[in-house]
Amino acid sequence: MLGTLRAARKAPYLILEGRGCRECDANTSIYIYSISDGPMRNEPGQPRYAYPGREVSYEDGKTFLYEARVFVGDCLPGNDNAVVWYERFRTETGALETGVFVASVRQDVLRNKRLGKPLPPIARSLERVAAGRCRELPGIDRHSEP
Repeated sequence: MLGTLRAARKAPYLILEGRGCRECDANTSIYIYSISDGPMRNEPGQPRYAYPGREVSYEDGKTFLYEARVFVGDCLPGNDNAVVWYERFRTETGALETGVFVASVRQDVLRNKRLGKPLPPIARSLERVAAGRCRELPGIDRHSEP
């Protein structure tokens, strides 16, 4: 278990790492789930989120596709009690883009949103790590899924 997100009237949301299949080529992902919502669903019914770290293409083993730093807790003003992804990724056209994605609990429901520009700097979350209000998940290097 990577952490939890608070809920007021139901079990907390567990932040889990894993794969939705056995003996497959799926990468390790993050799952955010409350037992109050019933049993976890099978792939592809259970939402999964990118694991922190760097991802390169499985085809050549070197083409950059995605990287993220991920923070859990009260890590970003206005988006507390959340998991926050600071991302850099290659689009389908080959361009590189950056983004910030947030999964947070509001009124006991998990809500996802991609923040608009201007994007908050990662320094805001790093300050909260230093203050003990949030923590960064360690990343892993991996190849993309085939």
